[in-house]
Amino acid sequence: MKEHRVVVTGLGAVTPVGIGWTEFWDGLKAGKNGVSRVTHFDPSDFPSRMAAEVKNFRPEDWMDLKSAARMDRFAQFSLAASVMGMEDAGLTLHPFDPKRAGVIIGSGIGGSETIEKGYTQLQAKGPRSLNPFFVSKILINMAACLVSIRFGLKGPLFPVCGLFDGRQRRRGCLPDSAAGKRRHHAGRGLRSVPYAAGLRRLLRHPVHVAPERLPGEGQPPF
Repeated sequence: MKEHRVVVTGLGAVTPVGIGWTEFWDGLKAGKNGVSRVTHFDPSDFPSRMAAEVKNFRPEDWMDLKSAARMDRFAQFSLAASVMGMEDAGLTLHPFDPKRAGVIIGSGIGGSETIEKGYTQLQAKGPRSLNPFFVSKILINMAACLVSIRFGLKGPLFPVCGLFDGRQRRRGCLPDSAAGKRRHHAGRGLRSVPYAAGLRRLLRHPVHVAPERLPGEGQPPF
């Protein structure tokens, strides 16, 4: 099948260095450090108390508060970045065929914050105490689903989950990564938009301590 050129026309970023690609890029050029002491929970009992947190993120800037309450934070990040990307590309002003617009979003674990809170609540108060949106908030594919719903996109939808070692990362874009999937489909005539390359919302108690307990060399860089 003939390959077509793939062009990135819009960017969005929700990062510890800055929110929005302009702030993000300015932060990188200025050498801004996105790593600091953990503030999402009390890290006093943990060997490591540092992490790269997204600060000053206001979900209501990108979605209504009712919708935000039904999403895990990782999905809020994806939707916010996608809104930025759509606006940056000018696709909110120009019509396009929604059947040729897909969503491919990668995440390492999905709704980790909801999983932890739900488990704690289940143990303390029983199953009837769980939020009715618990399942929909933890699923990795919900990030792509919510973006698709927001913009009425009807093309292929892929949730991508994968952890790679350093050697694989150095080889470039993997076929099963979000970037690889997008390149594959866009190169074959399917316009995949919007696209968030990767999401990480893993700053929770168990995930924060786990890397400290991995023995030996070659442990993954978290």
